[in-house]
Amino acid sequence: MNKRESVIALYQYIAEVIKSLKTEKKDIYNEEWYYFLENLPKHSGITFNYLDNKNNLSNQKILQVEKLPFLKPLAIDEELLEWINGDWNDYKSSVKILAEKIVKANNSVKVVNISEKEKEKLEKLLKERNLWVEEQKKIEVVRKLFDTLYSKYLSLDRDSGTLELVVANGIVKVPNEDIYYPILLKKVNFTLDAEKNLISIIDNTDNDFITQELYLSFLAEVENISLDNVFKLEDKIVENNIHPISKNDVIKDFFREFIHILNPRAQFIEDKEVNENENIITIEWKPTLFIRKKDDGKVEAINNIIKNIEEGGEISGYLTELVGIVEDDKKEIENIPDILFTKETNNEQIEIVKNIYSHKAVVVQGPPGTGKTHTIANLLGHFLAEGKNVLITSQTRKALEVLKEKIPTDIQDLCISMLDDDNSDLGKSVESISEKLGYLNLDKLRNEYEELARNRNEVKKEIENIKRKICSIKHQESKTIIYNNESISLKEAGEFLRNNERELDKIPGIVSSGELCPINNEELDFLKSGYKKNVSEEEEKEIELGLNKISDFWSLEEFKEILEAKKESISKIEHLLKNRKYHISDEILYIDDKITIDLEKFKKYTHVDNIIPDELKIIEDWKKDACIAGMENSGDRKIWLNFIKDIRRFCELTNNTKDKFFKKDIVYKDIDVSTAKNLIIGLKNGIEKPGFFFNHRLRKAKRAISDKVTINKRILETLYDCDLALEYSNLVELKENTKNSWDLLMSGNTLIDKAISDKKSFKQLYSYTDQMEYLLNWYEREKKSFLYKIENAGFQRLNINKTEGQPIYIDEINQIFDFIPILKELIAIGKVGVEYRKIDKKCINYLEKIENIIRKNSSLSNEIKNAIEKEDVEKYSETMEKLQVLSKKEELYKKHKDLLKNVKAVANLWGNELEKGLFTEKIENIYNAWKYKQISQILKELIEKPYENLQKDILEKSEELNRLTAELVTKKTWYNIIKFLDEKDNLAISQALRGWKQTIQKIGKGTGKNTTLYKKQAKEKMLLCQKVVPAWIMPLNKVFDTLNPVENKFDIVIIDEASQSDISSLILLYMAKKIIVVGDDKQVSPSDVGVNMDKINMFRKKYIKGKIANDDLYGIRASLYSIVSTTFQPISLREHFRSVPEIIGYSNKTSYDNQILPLRDTSSSILKPAIVEYKVDGKRDEKNKVNKVEAETIVSLIEACLDTEEYKNSTFGVISLLGDEQANLIQNLIVKRISAVDIEKHKILCGNSASFQGDERDVMFISLVDSSEENKALRLVGEGIDGATRKRYNVAISRAKDQLWVVHSIDKSSLKEGDLRKELFEYIDSVKENVFEKPLNENLIISDFENEVVKHLLEKNYTVKQQWKVGSYNIDIVAIYGDKKVAIECDGKTSNYTEAETITNLKEQEVLERCGWEFIRVRASQYFRNPDKAIKELILQLEEKGIYPNNKEIQSNRTELLDSIKAEALELMEKYEEN
Repeated sequence: MNKRESVIALYQYIAEVIKSLKTEKKDIYNEEWYYFLENLPKHSGITFNYLDNKNNLSNQKILQVEKLPFLKPLAIDEELLEWINGDWNDYKSSVKILAEKIVKANNSVKVVNISEKEKEKLEKLLKERNLWVEEQKKIEVVRKLFDTLYSKYLSLDRDSGTLELVVANGIVKVPNEDIYYPILLKKVNFTLDAEKNLISIIDNTDNDFITQELYLSFLAEVENISLDNVFKLEDKIVENNIHPISKNDVIKDFFREFIHILNPRAQFIEDKEVNENENIITIEWKPTLFIRKKDDGKVEAINNIIKNIEEGGEISGYLTELVGIVEDDKKEIENIPDILFTKETNNEQIEIVKNIYSHKAVVVQGPPGTGKTHTIANLLGHFLAEGKNVLITSQTRKALEVLKEKIPTDIQDLCISMLDDDNSDLGKSVESISEKLGYLNLDKLRNEYEELARNRNEVKKEIENIKRKICSIKHQESKTIIYNNESISLKEAGEFLRNNERELDKIPGIVSSGELCPINNEELDFLKSGYKKNVSEEEEKEIELGLNKISDFWSLEEFKEILEAKKESISKIEHLLKNRKYHISDEILYIDDKITIDLEKFKKYTHVDNIIPDELKIIEDWKKDACIAGMENSGDRKIWLNFIKDIRRFCELTNNTKDKFFKKDIVYKDIDVSTAKNLIIGLKNGIEKPGFFFNHRLRKAKRAISDKVTINKRILETLYDCDLALEYSNLVELKENTKNSWDLLMSGNTLIDKAISDKKSFKQLYSYTDQMEYLLNWYEREKKSFLYKIENAGFQRLNINKTEGQPIYIDEINQIFDFIPILKELIAIGKVGVEYRKIDKKCINYLEKIENIIRKNSSLSNEIKNAIEKEDVEKYSETMEKLQVLSKKEELYKKHKDLLKNVKAVANLWGNELEKGLFTEKIENIYNAWKYKQISQILKELIEKPYENLQKDILEKSEELNRLTAELVTKKTWYNIIKFLDEKDNLAISQALRGWKQTIQKIGKGTGKNTTLYKKQAKEKMLLCQKVVPAWIMPLNKVFDTLNPVENKFDIVIIDEASQSDISSLILLYMAKKIIVVGDDKQVSPSDVGVNMDKINMFRKKYIKGKIANDDLYGIRASLYSIVSTTFQPISLREHFRSVPEIIGYSNKTSYDNQILPLRDTSSSILKPAIVEYKVDGKRDEKNKVNKVEAETIVSLIEACLDTEEYKNSTFGVISLLGDEQANLIQNLIVKRISAVDIEKHKILCGNSASFQGDERDVMFISLVDSSEENKALRLVGEGIDGATRKRYNVAISRAKDQLWVVHSIDKSSLKEGDLRKELFEYIDSVKENVFEKPLNENLIISDFENEVVKHLLEKNYTVKQQWKVGSYNIDIVAIYGDKKVAIECDGKTSNYTEAETITNLKEQEVLERCGWEFIRVRASQYFRNPDKAIKELILQLEEKGIYPNNKEIQSNRTELLDSIKAEALELMEKYEEN
């Protein structure tokens, strides 16, 4: 097939799949939701308008409902209230007047009757209260209607991509067809005024084009109707502007005409009362409001694509690659321009934009919270500046809602954001272009953007220069001071200056004032020469590094013994492996680099000898055959089953007749068994029936049988003889049949022959039948368990090679059975491997111990280590002797060191020179004073360099760079637009833009007589104008509904949340020269629930099987991301910005193998703890999949949060992890109990994981719905098909930014292994135990400078951690106080800083600061010059940022906040229960 045929086949397949998934609704009662408007209650809080004015139908309010407050209860005196039975203030309570009451007085009780006056007053009040109650009930009805509509408003807002609100009229009823559906429809919208508690239904479409729909699809299969003629009535709807919500004669006449054309016998219900028994089609005037699924025009779009391809339309290269056709065309690699990102960026985003210039398609994996929207906004700005036209789309509008706000303000009007049915953005965009067309000049724009580009480059250079200055300072902070060929670190210089500052300004030489010389003459001689005579430099170095004790090491005998044991175990392994190559690494034994044994698992597996069942310990061909036959529903399986029966019958019959045939020699003469049986039966029949006739037959039978059958050489004479011979014949016949079957099925096995000749073998023969039965059922019953045991015992998983055209189970059985003999060998090898590993570990542990205790730079230590590594016994003995000698010389070394220490205490330079052997004169030397002056000056200059100011300059310049980039993007974008319009080919568009502006001016206020005409003309011009709009942002349903994929081609299409988009989204691939597919295969993907998979497979075989690459992957569960990523390698976004680490940690661990790099810290959120597990005493309603207690608890918790200061700016979401019913229940409760103002302000939304994908909330509530019940096991919630359940859990939990509540009714102890809920609870428990404490990297070398800063802070009682890891970044020191953390970076900690590392370090700080981290930098020069002052300044900065010593009481509301929320929620629940 050529590429056109392949692509057409793909789109034909997609079209068939789409059509098969669409179900035509025929009954309004089956729609998502419906409401008959004639049922509206009559109340001042409800306003309903019929739209009968055909000249002005735009922006009309059809229905408005106000959520009225309840009336205040009637006032009543306390004295009168005592005569009332019931709750006076509750309108639902029944109230009665008491005739008498009991009164206590003077320690006595008496009955008092009501007075006539009191009774009269109460009866009057009761009448007034009855009126109040009636009004309250009416208000309650209105409030319930408001809640219903508001709940539907929220549902539509959540599922706007798939659902729409419609008003309708003219319900057609067809008897016996289950049809009851309206024909006249119009899309409408909800509007909400939360402040005023008003919800309205508005028809806000302009009437320049009539958008009423004559809907007839549901009548397509009805017999005896004239549907073709009815279609012509569409013109009447346009001419008369007939609106579904009208009550005039025009609409009723239209219904009459419609129904009579449809069928002459049909009736309009208002004209004639139709008896239900009459078999007549009717139409009814019945204004209706309902929600339906959208028809998004996908099939029409595909038909346009197929037609265009057939006519020679261009097919993009990546689409060709996707179907598996690789063309020889050379790839055009574009030059990468200056990347213009208007917002903060990271390397991953840069990589994406670079890839799009070298590839036609780029796939981006974006796990939750990794900045996909931010990335797309950056890409959009860049592409607009490059003059590209861009489409950005997603399965739902969630991910697109904030995108437009993230691009520069002055080009936002060039981005049409069509997230729902409101097309006003298109008008704004055309108006903006039309307006600017009047005054923007192409040359001026070019000059302006070129000037901006120059300024931007200058700022970039300035930033680079500042960074170089910072690099220089950091380099100087870390390098040593060179004086007189001597290297002095900043630390040494600082100590020198501090210790000797007063003395060196007055006295030559380095001595302390008023101090005696630290050593005498004898000691000086010792320092100069005596010490060197006794201790060589090499020995001194060894002692200086520190000597180990002899007891730290194995004795020579121990060393020898362990080496012998190791050698013996190696010999065993090599014997078993028979010259095969092997090695052991990380507890894995590798054999010939093909076979692996996990020795750790093997060691722990307690029944390793029982892995291979007895039936499989000897593998024969028949055993494979039996297993394979066991998978057949008929045929071979039946043969084997019959064979088993035959063997058992043969054995049983042989055993049962052995006594009968004892010493009976039954012989057939020249006849076979079958003939013998017939002759015996004939003889028997003759003997059994006496008489003349039968005597004749008996004689005939005797002649026939004669001596052909004999018993002990005599002929058969009696019935007993016949029966005995007949039994023997049956046995012989069964034996022959059994042997024949055996020879056929059990080829190579001679047991049957032994059994026939040797009676003792019968028992063994019978036992074979058990094996056969076992093998027939082995694949279904035992295979999984067997493979699991193999893996569990540490052997590698078997990879089954598939044979084309052969069922997979045959390959599995053959290859598993072939593996069993190998497995036997591997078990033996594994046992020896474990033995070897035990000894080897002992050696490794010893070597590790030695490495930890020996001194790294010690040559002796290294000799000891080498002797151990090389297993050199002689060398080991030699080094132990050296160690003993050095231990004795250690006393001389200590004396030498103590003397030098005394000198350095009062004369540092003197001590250094004595130590190096340079000192030959007296201490008085002018050069020492000069040295002091030089070092002092160098440090002073370094300290005064403006490091902190340079960092501020970088921030300011970076902001300026972002501003200039945004301006440059704006100017270049407008330049490209004007340039496009100035081109000759686009003259018509330019004229349309100018004409549109003039037409809009004519419309004015929209009250003129020609307004409708002008609006129509403006609309026609806008259709042409839209071609100049460079950026479109819309969900997929709007793309297919709005844009023709053939006429609307884009330079770049960006698809967000592509893992949610099903195969129909492949339409987009025809609309783009290049695509960027952003998704995540670990998040929710399309579902196949309720889909007829046989039909889908039929389409696949018909259209694409064998015609495109990976045709098997184009199923219902396939997503655009999964399909495209089979051809193009994804780039991964790993840095996570959304959630605190405790929340994203769950997804990171369970779905992403800890590849996500969380950048936020726990302290960036005030809501503690980050994850709350909240168990309630709820019960799941099996019928409706709801848990009312969980629902009410969640709503009460949200209410409690809304009353709490810490949550005042938080947004809230609720996800049900078991169906939509629970989410709907919670949403209805929220609407009922929480004000619309709060719902809108806090963006409170309920749904499932799919509806939340691409969205986020500050606080999320998860309802597990399921409940534990006595005597009933909990269902297991596993991974799901293709990991679908795992994906739902991943999405649900990763929506929360600051806090996650898991509300459940489950006894955790009843959950089984493999249950995702168990895994979730275990994770939550681990978070409670604070597993987010970052371990220190033991291999990392930490500088003395950093250690000293830490030491000071610890002495001051601060909590600090070193080398704290955040994402891929390391922070030198983190100071902690409660939940608050501050980063401390030490400048000058190493002398190996490169410029690139310094710049990277600055970028890391910028990224982390954006994520809420605060930084303090400590400079080595300042610290070493005056540590106390530097530490004091550091502590001041820490206190400014809220970090204090541990002895200060932590003001934490971690538990108080949680307890108060829970307590208030319980009170609310009790309150609602009472009501």
